[in-house]
Amino acid sequence: MNSKLLNYIKYGAYNNTICFPEANADSVKKYIKGLKDLPCIIKNECSNQIVSMLRKEDSNVIVISYIFSMIAFNQDLYELLKTKIDSFDKMHIVVFFLKYGCFNKKIINRLYEDKFEFLSKDLFKISKPKIKTLLKFNKRSKVLKKVKKDIKNKKANKDTLIKIKANKISPFELMHYTSYFFDKEIKEKLFLYFIETYNVLESLKIIECSFSEVIPNSVLEKIKEKISNINTIEEIYELILLHEKINNKEIKDIIYNFISSYKTEKNEKNVFIHLAANNKSRMKADKDEKYTYLNISGILGVLISKKFNTELFVNNHLIKDDSIMKMKNKINDNLVCLNPAKKTRKTEKNKKIEILFSDSFSNNYDIVWNVMSKDLEFDNYNKYLLVKGFDKKILPCVTKYINHPLP
Repeated sequence: MNSKLLNYIKYGAYNNTICFPEANADSVKKYIKGLKDLPCIIKNECSNQIVSMLRKEDSNVIVISYIFSMIAFNQDLYELLKTKIDSFDKMHIVVFFLKYGCFNKKIINRLYEDKFEFLSKDLFKISKPKIKTLLKFNKRSKVLKKVKKDIKNKKANKDTLIKIKANKISPFELMHYTSYFFDKEIKEKLFLYFIETYNVLESLKIIECSFSEVIPNSVLEKIKEKISNINTIEEIYELILLHEKINNKEIKDIIYNFISSYKTEKNEKNVFIHLAANNKSRMKADKDEKYTYLNISGILGVLISKKFNTELFVNNHLIKDDSIMKMKNKINDNLVCLNPAKKTRKTEKNKKIEILFSDSFSNNYDIVWNVMSKDLEFDNYNKYLLVKGFDKKILPCVTKYINHPLP
């Protein structure tokens, strides 16, 4: 298989660069445009071999969507793509790729039918559905509207729960409506259903505003049970970010205790991480202003350190190995300096993979990760791997790269 395509499937990397688009039209179009000669390479390869490699590497929804949008329809690849769609955001990103890749309205309409529970009016602005699908969607929308009205008017009951389950209404669709006062027992059962049925992280995003007083013990226990099953580095990363935003002490304690006790088997690879923290890294990285770029770099650095034999420095300050949360909390504004030194520790006797977190570049490192960057250009002159942004899908790609660097 062509090395450019193989690197894209394995790491999401093209021209030694990893970056992923946001779920909007402009971002996806820029991303597709940046992957210049990849469509021709994909069309010259055996589609069955591509699918086999995508399964083997457990590629993410972006990589699979892009490749699917560039080749003739392949049933096996379509089935794989469907397994990656478990949220409205992912449904949007897939449809954007199908729209702005090799546009095929029939495939989009088929996806609308197969992933009906993730349809929204916004999707229909991208590609209009069949009349049959639209009628079905409108019928479901009426049910959703009635459910919201009953909740708002404190009339939610067992029938409301039955409608929510029968129509696969998700936490995302109800959002702030769950914060209204209605029957406590119904609300408790509703959240037990949400946490059991959907990704627990989705429920955690709205649970705090849903219970103005005490969160029922049964709900807390269900959260604890589901969180204890989290085992991917991608989910751990998202869980830490949620911990930053949540104020409820009981939920924060559940998350903190789980992450603090989380352990994974370390790879024997030797890694050196340097966080070049300066004034720019103090800037807020999210619209809610809950964490800075330094927080993000610190979380990513600490999570990588838990998978490899790692030395982690913030400027010239060594962050000693400890629990994830304790290490994360040691990385703060007190360690920021105006001109952070970028020293490498590589020797021929004890060669290490060296990672620099910074908004400036250096050929002395194997990986340069700029969490502040939002551009989608793929620079082909780099002698190192350039990583841009802090999308949760990037972290597994980087850890895989550390295990098996590009030749």
